[in-house]
Amino acid sequence: MDQKRLIALASGALEREEFILAKRYFNKDDRIMEFGCGLGVAAARLIKAVQPASIICFEANPLAIEYASVLFSNNNMNVNLLQGALGDGSKKNFYACNDYILSSFDEPSEHQNYKKIEVATFELSDLIHRHKPNAIFCDIEGAEQHFCDPHKMENIDKVVIEFHPEVYGKAVLKQLSKAFIDADFQLRETLKQTYFFERTA
Repeated sequence: MDQKRLIALASGALEREEFILAKRYFNKDDRIMEFGCGLGVAAARLIKAVQPASIICFEANPLAIEYASVLFSNNNMNVNLLQGALGDGSKKNFYACNDYILSSFDEPSEHQNYKKIEVATFELSDLIHRHKPNAIFCDIEGAEQHFCDPHKMENIDKVVIEFHPEVYGKAVLKQLSKAFIDADFQLRETLKQTYFFERTA
Protein backbone atom coordinates (compact mmCIF):
# COMPACT_ATOMS: atom_id res chain seq x y z
CA MET A 1 0.00 0.00 0.00
CA ASP A 2 1.02 3.58 -0.51
CA GLN A 3 1.29 6.00 2.40
CA LYS A 4 -2.11 7.59 1.74
CA ARG A 5 -3.88 4.24 2.04
CA LEU A 6 -1.97 3.31 5.20
CA ILE A 7 -2.97 6.63 6.82
CA ALA A 8 -6.61 6.01 5.88
CA LEU A 9 -6.41 2.55 7.45
CA ALA A 10 -4.78 3.82 10.65
CA SER A 11 -7.17 6.74 11.06
CA GLY A 12 -10.34 4.72 10.53
CA ALA A 13 -11.22 6.46 7.26
CA LEU A 14 -11.07 3.22 5.26
CA GLU A 15 -14.65 2.01 4.63
CA ARG A 16 -15.83 4.56 7.19
CA GLU A 17 -19.37 5.08 5.87
CA GLU A 18 -20.12 1.37 5.55
CA PHE A 19 -18.95 0.75 9.11
CA ILE A 20 -20.93 3.66 10.59
CA LEU A 21 -24.22 2.52 9.05
CA ALA A 22 -23.64 -1.14 9.87
CA LYS A 23 -22.76 -0.32 13.48
CA ARG A 24 -25.88 1.83 13.76
CA TYR A 25 -28.35 -0.73 12.43
CA PHE A 26 -26.86 -4.21 12.82
CA ASN A 27 -26.98 -5.97 16.19
CA LYS A 28 -25.97 -9.11 18.11
CA ASP A 29 -28.84 -11.15 16.67
CA ASP A 30 -27.88 -10.57 13.03
CA ARG A 31 -26.42 -13.21 10.73
CA ILE A 32 -24.36 -11.11 8.33
CA MET A 33 -23.14 -11.96 4.85
CA GLU A 34 -20.48 -9.60 3.49
CA PHE A 35 -19.57 -9.24 -0.18
CA GLY A 36 -16.29 -7.51 -0.96
CA CYS A 37 -14.54 -8.15 2.35
CA GLY A 38 -11.28 -6.60 1.16
CA LEU A 39 -8.72 -6.52 3.96
CA GLY A 40 -11.36 -7.44 6.51
CA VAL A 41 -11.16 -4.08 8.26
CA ALA A 42 -14.87 -3.23 8.13
CA ALA A 43 -15.89 -6.74 9.23
CA ALA A 44 -13.40 -6.73 12.11
CA ARG A 45 -14.60 -3.34 13.36
CA LEU A 46 -18.21 -4.49 13.05
CA ILE A 47 -17.56 -7.67 15.01
CA LYS A 48 -15.91 -5.68 17.78
CA ALA A 49 -18.72 -3.10 17.84
CA VAL A 50 -21.88 -5.25 17.71
CA GLN A 51 -20.76 -8.89 18.13
CA PRO A 52 -23.18 -10.32 15.54
CA ALA A 53 -24.48 -13.87 15.84
CA SER A 54 -22.43 -14.86 12.78
CA ILE A 55 -20.61 -13.37 9.83
CA ILE A 56 -19.55 -14.92 6.53
CA CYS A 57 -17.32 -12.92 4.20
CA PHE A 58 -16.66 -13.29 0.47
CA GLU A 59 -13.66 -11.76 -1.29
CA ALA A 60 -12.30 -12.41 -4.77
CA ASN A 61 -8.71 -11.28 -4.23
CA PRO A 62 -6.46 -13.93 -2.59
CA LEU A 63 -4.00 -11.21 -1.47
CA ALA A 64 -6.74 -9.46 0.48
CA ILE A 65 -7.99 -12.77 1.88
CA GLU A 66 -4.51 -13.57 3.18
CA TYR A 67 -4.41 -10.26 5.06
CA ALA A 68 -8.00 -10.57 6.35
CA SER A 69 -7.41 -14.11 7.56
CA VAL A 70 -4.48 -12.99 9.70
CA LEU A 71 -6.42 -9.99 10.98
CA PHE A 72 -9.34 -12.14 12.11
CA SER A 73 -7.09 -14.83 13.59
CA ASN A 74 -4.92 -12.38 15.56
CA ASN A 75 -8.05 -10.85 17.07
CA ASN A 76 -9.71 -14.19 17.88
CA MET A 77 -12.64 -13.48 15.57
CA ASN A 78 -14.71 -16.37 14.29
CA VAL A 79 -15.29 -15.48 10.64
CA ASN A 80 -16.19 -17.79 7.77
CA LEU A 81 -13.94 -16.28 5.07
CA LEU A 82 -14.34 -17.61 1.53
CA GLN A 83 -12.79 -16.76 -1.82
CA GLY A 84 -15.41 -15.89 -4.42
CA ALA A 85 -17.70 -13.16 -5.65
CA LEU A 86 -21.28 -12.47 -6.55
CA GLY A 87 -22.03 -13.47 -10.13
CA ASP A 88 -23.89 -15.92 -12.30
CA GLY A 89 -22.34 -19.06 -10.86
CA SER A 90 -19.59 -19.40 -13.46
CA LYS A 91 -15.84 -18.93 -13.06
CA LYS A 92 -14.50 -15.58 -14.22
CA ASN A 93 -11.10 -14.00 -14.81
CA PHE A 94 -10.02 -11.71 -11.98
CA TYR A 95 -7.07 -9.32 -12.13
CA ALA A 96 -5.32 -9.28 -8.75
CA CYS A 97 -3.02 -6.28 -8.44
CA ASN A 98 0.02 -6.54 -6.22
CA ASP A 99 -1.15 -3.60 -4.09
CA TYR A 100 -4.69 -5.09 -3.99
CA ILE A 101 -6.33 -1.66 -4.35
CA LEU A 102 -7.08 -1.68 -8.08
CA SER A 103 -7.96 -5.37 -8.28
CA SER A 104 -11.03 -6.02 -10.40
CA PHE A 105 -12.82 -8.29 -12.86
CA ASP A 106 -11.89 -5.66 -15.46
CA GLU A 107 -8.35 -5.90 -16.83
CA PRO A 108 -6.27 -2.91 -15.65
CA SER A 109 -5.45 -0.45 -18.43
CA GLU A 110 -2.81 1.58 -16.59
CA HIS A 111 -1.43 -0.93 -14.12
CA GLN A 112 1.14 -3.60 -14.98
CA ASN A 113 1.73 -5.39 -11.68
CA TYR A 114 -1.14 -7.86 -11.58
CA LYS A 115 -1.95 -11.52 -12.01
CA LYS A 116 -4.89 -12.94 -13.93
CA ILE A 117 -6.56 -15.64 -11.88
CA GLU A 118 -9.81 -17.58 -12.12
CA VAL A 119 -12.37 -16.90 -9.42
CA ALA A 120 -15.61 -18.71 -8.63
CA THR A 121 -18.80 -16.65 -8.60
CA PHE A 122 -22.02 -17.45 -6.80
CA GLU A 123 -25.61 -16.46 -7.39
CA LEU A 124 -27.07 -14.32 -4.63
CA SER A 125 -30.21 -16.39 -4.10
CA ASP A 126 -28.17 -19.60 -3.82
CA LEU A 127 -25.90 -18.12 -1.14
CA ILE A 128 -28.84 -16.80 0.87
CA HIS A 129 -30.58 -20.17 0.69
CA ARG A 130 -27.41 -22.01 1.74
CA HIS A 131 -26.18 -19.76 4.56
CA LYS A 132 -29.45 -18.16 5.74
CA PRO A 133 -28.25 -14.65 6.62
CA ASN A 134 -30.70 -11.92 7.54
CA ALA A 135 -28.35 -8.99 6.84
CA ILE A 136 -26.14 -8.08 3.88
CA PHE A 137 -23.02 -5.88 3.96
CA CYS A 138 -21.89 -5.11 0.40
CA ASP A 139 -19.14 -3.18 -1.39
CA ILE A 140 -18.32 -4.83 -4.72
CA GLU A 141 -17.04 -1.88 -6.77
CA GLY A 142 -19.94 -1.58 -9.21
CA ALA A 143 -20.85 -5.24 -9.71
CA GLU A 144 -23.98 -4.61 -7.62
CA GLN A 145 -25.51 -3.27 -10.83
CA HIS A 146 -25.73 -6.81 -12.18
CA PHE A 147 -25.62 -9.20 -9.25
CA CYS A 148 -27.20 -7.62 -6.16
CA ASP A 149 -30.89 -7.87 -7.02
CA PRO A 150 -33.07 -7.06 -3.98
CA HIS A 151 -35.86 -9.22 -5.40
CA LYS A 152 -33.58 -12.22 -4.74
CA MET A 153 -33.01 -11.29 -1.09
CA GLU A 154 -35.48 -13.67 0.47
CA ASN A 155 -35.53 -13.41 4.29
CA ILE A 156 -33.08 -10.49 4.22
CA ASP A 157 -34.29 -7.60 6.35
CA LYS A 158 -31.22 -5.31 6.46
CA VAL A 159 -28.83 -4.20 3.71
CA VAL A 160 -25.85 -1.85 3.95
CA ILE A 161 -24.56 -1.32 0.41
CA GLU A 162 -22.12 1.07 -1.22
CA PHE A 163 -23.21 2.14 -4.68
CA HIS A 164 -20.74 3.23 -7.37
CA PRO A 165 -22.35 5.79 -9.73
CA GLU A 166 -18.89 6.67 -11.02
CA VAL A 167 -18.95 3.23 -12.67
CA TYR A 168 -22.49 3.13 -14.08
CA GLY A 169 -23.89 6.67 -13.78
CA LYS A 170 -26.53 8.42 -11.68
CA ALA A 171 -29.46 7.13 -13.74
CA VAL A 172 -28.53 3.53 -12.92
CA LEU A 173 -28.05 4.50 -9.26
CA LYS A 174 -31.66 5.72 -9.17
CA GLN A 175 -32.81 2.46 -10.76
CA LEU A 176 -30.91 0.39 -8.21
CA SER A 177 -32.32 2.35 -5.29
CA LYS A 178 -35.84 2.10 -6.72
CA ALA A 179 -35.43 -1.67 -7.09
CA PHE A 180 -35.00 -1.95 -3.32
CA ILE A 181 -38.13 0.11 -2.72
CA ASP A 182 -40.06 -2.06 -5.19
CA ALA A 183 -38.84 -5.15 -3.30
CA ASP A 184 -40.39 -3.91 -0.02
CA PHE A 185 -37.30 -2.25 1.44
CA GLN A 186 -37.26 1.27 2.83
CA LEU A 187 -34.28 3.59 2.53
CA ARG A 188 -33.51 4.57 6.11
CA GLU A 189 -30.24 6.49 5.78
CA THR A 190 -27.42 7.38 3.42
CA LEU A 191 -23.82 8.42 4.02
CA LYS A 192 -22.23 9.60 0.80
CA GLN A 193 -22.62 6.62 -1.56
CA THR A 194 -23.47 4.09 1.14
CA TYR A 195 -27.15 3.27 1.72
CA PHE A 196 -29.02 1.42 4.44
CA PHE A 197 -32.24 -0.34 3.44
CA GLU A 198 -34.59 -2.13 5.81
CA ARG A 199 -37.37 -4.56 4.98
CA THR A 200 -40.82 -3.07 5.52
CA ALA A 201 -42.98 -6.18 4.97
